[in-house]
Amino acid sequence: MFSITCRLLPYFKGFCSSPELILLFVYMKCRFSLSYRDLEEMMRMRGAKIDHSTLQRWVIKFIPLIDQEDKKKKTPRW
Repeated sequence: MFSITCRLLPYFKGFCSSPELILLFVYMKCRFSLSYRDLEEMMRMRGAKIDHSTLQRWVIKFIPLIDQEDKKKKTPRW
């Protein structure tokens, strides 16, 4: 999974939900190919009322960030 560093915290400024929760649901959307409405239902089970369109905006915003961070972690191999 993806961890939050101090360098990434400014990207999450202004969101009502915690960065950990946002990244959890972005990860779940990408890894398990769930629908946004399924994720919305899972959010309700965790006690957060977040609309499926908000989840979609999170995925659109944070996928490039995750991809960029993932590319930085990869080391060149022979």
